[in-house]
Amino acid sequence: MSRMDLTAEFLTYLAKNPEGRIIAREAGVSHEWFLDPIHKKIWGIIGASEDSLSDVYIRAQGGVDFYSVDYTEDLAKLIESFREATRKEELVTACGKASMAADSQSKLADDILRELHQALQGMERFRCPDQQSPLFLKDLQIVYQDYLKRREAGGITGLPYPFPTLSRLTTGLNPAEWVVFYGHAKAMKTWIWLYSALYMWRTNNVPLLITSKEMSAKVCRERFCAVYAGVDYDRFRRGDLLKPEDERLQLALEEVDEKGKNAPIYWKETDKMGIDAVNEVQSWANDFKVSAIFFDCVEGLTFDYKDLPPVARGIKNTAKTYGIPWVGTTQANRVLDRKKPKSDPEQDMGGSIRFVQTVDQLFRLVKVKPAQLQLTMAAMRECKEMILQIRAVPAVCFQEIDTPPMDVAEEPDFLG
Repeated sequence: MSRMDLTAEFLTYLAKNPEGRIIAREAGVSHEWFLDPIHKKIWGIIGASEDSLSDVYIRAQGGVDFYSVDYTEDLAKLIESFREATRKEELVTACGKASMAADSQSKLADDILRELHQALQGMERFRCPDQQSPLFLKDLQIVYQDYLKRREAGGITGLPYPFPTLSRLTTGLNPAEWVVFYGHAKAMKTWIWLYSALYMWRTNNVPLLITSKEMSAKVCRERFCAVYAGVDYDRFRRGDLLKPEDERLQLALEEVDEKGKNAPIYWKETDKMGIDAVNEVQSWANDFKVSAIFFDCVEGLTFDYKDLPPVARGIKNTAKTYGIPWVGTTQANRVLDRKKPKSDPEQDMGGSIRFVQTVDQLFRLVKVKPAQLQLTMAAMRECKEMILQIRAVPAVCFQEIDTPPMDVAEEPDFLG
């Protein structure tokens, strides 16, 4: 993809959330632009149809930038369209297309930010037609000062994601952050969760605590090693691995358990519920001095969706207390039946607004077809970035299109 469509002909409003994204939503679709003064780029994120999470973007701090656009003269046209919209007190102009090619004559990032900020003057309040809720624009410079501080604090040089552009925009798995992979059943939540843990362990050689409310410690360890060995994940779960695959799995198990060669991984399981379970995990983290906590099936910590937000706040407090990231998975409640549009979004065990408001980085994974699932895992195993698309929250969604990866990471030192 050499060009990115920034068309905004049907925009209903333009607003900036507290974490520094400019979000433009048209009927049923969200777009985001993230101005990056460091790389002199504007990151564009193309949206998909909204669902029950359509109003949850206000708190999440994560983001993806797989469509990147350099500052060019076309961006000046974009800014001018904002100016024109300001004069008309409405957003009805088309922004055109911005080239991805680098332009040595581009204006400095500070100048672009200043012009954009000036263009947005007077656009301090809009009403979302579907909710009639006022949105306020804040000073862009304040936002990016905070963004710079986050990068300077360590970020991607400490605990990166397996995907470089994801690390670049989110600044990676930062200390004291509560991170969630969210989605429906069979949406690769556990696989990506394990892959992130594996990548952190192999590239940073740091001790990890890995536990699950759904799987035993033994099963969790075996799944981790299956990802490490690169065997067919579906065949592994069915228990019918080919002989060469089983041999690779045994090598992975031996290496993970080998003392002294690599940083230790602590496999634990809890039968406690709610805050009691969080306190138990916290005590393990303290005893083992781990660098990150990986917890699968967060929604399993409560029986009632109303009790999950307080538990999530307890998790967030644990991450802050020990200064390490807590990475979890949570599954959408089946009560959210797409055929029943009147289902209460707040009953979504893993995706209610009150739950999401506790999260620092939220990634929403969309269910894919079985054949696409294997292709996706194969590409990720090679550590190549998939073409992802954004939904209403900073969320990772797998897009079923045959498009080359936008970015390729260095090959990690995995088995084989």
